[in-house]
Amino acid sequence: MKVWHFTEAAYFEGWNQDELTRRTLRVEPPSRMVDPVIASQLLNRYLDEWELADELGLNIMVNEHHSTLSCMTVSAILPIAMLARRTKKARLLFLGIPTTNRMDPMRIAEEVAYVDLVSGGRLEMGLIKGAAWELFSSNLNPVRHMERFWEAHDLIIKALTHLDGPFAWEGKYFNYRKVNVIPRCFQQPHPPVWIPGHSVSTARGAAKHGHVFATFMAGKMAKMLFDAYRETYRDTFGQDAPLDRLAYLAMTAVGNDERQVNRLVDDLMQYPPSIGQTSPQYVNPPGYASPADNARMLIKSGKANATFSLGAIQTIDGQPLAGDFDRAAYARAGVLFAGTPPQVVDQIKTFSEAVGGFGHLLSMGHGGPMNHENTAASMRLMAKEVMPRLP
Repeated sequence: MKVWHFTEAAYFEGWNQDELTRRTLRVEPPSRMVDPVIASQLLNRYLDEWELADELGLNIMVNEHHSTLSCMTVSAILPIAMLARRTKKARLLFLGIPTTNRMDPMRIAEEVAYVDLVSGGRLEMGLIKGAAWELFSSNLNPVRHMERFWEAHDLIIKALTHLDGPFAWEGKYFNYRKVNVIPRCFQQPHPPVWIPGHSVSTARGAAKHGHVFATFMAGKMAKMLFDAYRETYRDTFGQDAPLDRLAYLAMTAVGNDERQVNRLVDDLMQYPPSIGQTSPQYVNPPGYASPADNARMLIKSGKANATFSLGAIQTIDGQPLAGDFDRAAYARAGVLFAGTPPQVVDQIKTFSEAVGGFGHLLSMGHGGPMNHENTAASMRLMAKEVMPRLP
């Protein structure tokens, strides 16, 4: 199992400072809430931790969000480009570029090829549809956004693999007279493609192309998504999907003793509530979610604009994460793997077996107010004591 270090690179200092940020961290908070000196220190600190991941033998994952205090990485390709030059061994995954919110897929293809060359072929290319609330800043219509996503996907793949001079692209959403990516990628025909999601349709779409499918803190639902992927992959390619086609993201905290683990968990668990801190009008604009996904939300929460809730996640044995915090239950739900190295190894193995197995652990080893020293200590234990014991 490959392990990837991840942080959302949050500006935690701005969380819950007033009535506005207690309600929403996205779209509405004024930028004057961000102290440039503190933001600079944090961004460089997060880069240092990604570089440490390379030194420790961990791979690196970076994401991207916009107009939010929950993530300062406004373009995943920017830190990946810096890390391509500063690291030596780690695979570099951006997960990813919101192709439905970016107007120029050809530019994405050019950036991918450039960074892949600088890294010497260590790039992994994540294409995502983007969060619902980001549509308000991109000014794009949520209706048929998945059509726009898959057209952008097809254009990017063709742009990276077409080697015989310019071609024209006349699509429903994108039009180019001359597409010609120079220089081309180091990895041929193109870097591995990742697609994340929480719906069966996205899992099946990724499987049809043979891409890596990732899901985040999905709990018991991960088995349904992974099973849908495996079924579609088998129907498409006539063989079982390799484990390295499936990835799972969970928060991780590894300590030498209970006191150290509890300190890490106390900080890390301040991250999940932030996911749901979004004003309701931004959560599910009309046309963003499919009818099937809307029906699922209605069944679970009684409303179709439900924000993220830990209580909606089920453990692998079907129990909701409701009531007081229970570290063992959170591990069974694949939300938080926390403990000493042997405990974390057992938690990851147990959850992986329950959902049918996956080949990549996207380890969210930093979140909320975790400081550098504690984050680095947990990363070292993950790399030296946990990762070698994973299947």
